[in-house]
Amino acid sequence: MLWLCCCCAAPPPPGVGHMAVQLAKSLGLYVVGVAGPSNVSWVQQELGADEVVDYSKQVAGFEGEVYRIA
Repeated sequence: MLWLCCCCAAPPPPGVGHMAVQLAKSLGLYVVGVAGPSNVSWVQQELGADEVVDYSKQVAGFEGEVYRIA
């Protein structure tokens, strides 16, 4: 499985993370996004990430959750 992890820090910045999610989805990749609590639904619903990790809920860091999903 090919996947991409992207960080989107704030809604909607036309930044690298924002564009990377859309590009990855257009290429048919499985996208795991990482976002803050106010952006989780936006990254999933508007940008199309397959799964989104809320970095504020991860006590030991979000990296472990991303690897678990992948």
